[in-house]
Amino acid sequence: MTTALNHLSRSPYDYIVYDSDTERRFAEDCAKDPNVKMFVKLPDWFKIHTPLGNYNPDWAVSIVENGNENFYFIAETKGNILSESLRPTEQGKIRCGKKHFAALDTGVRLKETTSLKELYN
Repeated sequence: MTTALNHLSRSPYDYIVYDSDTERRFAEDCAKDPNVKMFVKLPDWFKIHTPLGNYNPDWAVSIVENGNENFYFIAETKGNILSESLRPTEQGKIRCGKKHFAALDTGVRLKETTSLKELYN
């Protein structure tokens, strides 16, 4: 199932194409949450290079938490992000992506989540 959300004021796009109910809920929650400054479903051409191949995170989100702005790349918005449910190569790419951003030391983080609420934890 691929469909789209329209009229999103905190996204640089007029609509967001999503592939699952989890992605739809995530986008709707971002659009409603006043702490979300910006969010975008990342295009296919956005890649993080890893030794295991290119990795395309699902989202980029900027959130104000306790007066501080935090920027996240969201690795996966699957209904189940337990490592057992992901393919080994995908798990490895996510680990590489996390290390990539940690090494850059810019404050940008790569996280796995099933909902926007989990980013606040």
